[in-house]
Amino acid sequence: MTWRGTSNDILPLRKYTPTPTSGTAPLHSSHDFGHTDFYPAKPGQNESQLSERTIRYGYVDVPRVDYEHASSHDIVYERLQDTRVFQELQAFAAGTAQRQWARGCIASSDLPRLPNRAVKSDERRDEWLRGLSNPRVPLSVLANSMPFGLRGERLLESLRLHMVPLQRAIWAIRLTGVYEMFGMQTRAPDHANLKALESQYTVQWSKQFTQFIEHTLAAAPTGATDSEGTAPLVHTPSNTAATPGMSNNTTTPQANAPANWPRNWAFCLSLLHEQYSQGLLDQRHLVSWLVG
Repeated sequence: MTWRGTSNDILPLRKYTPTPTSGTAPLHSSHDFGHTDFYPAKPGQNESQLSERTIRYGYVDVPRVDYEHASSHDIVYERLQDTRVFQELQAFAAGTAQRQWARGCIASSDLPRLPNRAVKSDERRDEWLRGLSNPRVPLSVLANSMPFGLRGERLLESLRLHMVPLQRAIWAIRLTGVYEMFGMQTRAPDHANLKALESQYTVQWSKQFTQFIEHTLAAAPTGATDSEGTAPLVHTPSNTAATPGMSNNTTTPQANAPANWPRNWAFCLSLLHEQYSQGLLDQRHLVSWLVG
């Protein structure tokens, strides 16, 4: 069949072939069972064959699966009448939970090998903290160069001073905890297992964090200023010994300015909520601290 255009050119007419729309998923990955909600006419289809029965009663498709209208309700119901079935289901569920728990446990009682923390100057330490506060710096790079001495309230004060993003701050807290537990394991004479070290360090860290919150509350502005009209400095005591190349005094006028205190307090609350939700704080100590 041809069609004559306006310029007396003879153009062939193309036969229209229905195709599925973009994004329509096929019913099978290897067999040609068609597409979802797409039923084009194909040559040689059974419904295209005219017969006396088809003309009289219409076309009825043959079921693709035998007994597709049958139900197994009666078979399953009779099987559930046996009390041993529930015992078998209970044993199967318990065995699955035990295997899942066994695969999630740490096979070795030793902590993984970690890069040694080098003693760095204040400039190098601040450079590492600036990299931690920058989301573009990979955490894998920071893990290999964590400075020695960042722990306890000093770590928390540094995270707040640089306003490290919450999830990266939690990562630093977790990494510091692993280092501390590794040091506790090497100093323990009886080679305490990981569970005991984890409980011991969790209580210790919870006490340090609650002291950090208390010091933040103590630095809340009360309207009192010194003779020059500036806010008084509130020194945050450190619970760790001095480290060579590092200064114990982490307090700066900008960090404890009254205008910055709401931001510092919001940062403390965010750390508190996130650590509690991830199980990094000892619940018993936290509740007793809140009540007291």
